[in-house]
Amino acid sequence: MLWAAMPRYRGVALVVALPGRQHLAGVIYDRILAPWLYARHPARERRNCPNVTL
Repeated sequence: MLWAAMPRYRGVALVVALPGRQHLAGVIYDRILAPWLYARHPARERRNCPNVTL
């Protein structure tokens, strides 16, 4: 799991690695977090690259 390799997220990786929670974490990411991050991306692009039009 990628989180286990990232020092800031090791605690999350330990919790998610418990039996039954990995599937739930995948569903939460796919249904909630990924769409939310995707929706926020254009605003972040505008903030970081003011000359880019989206």
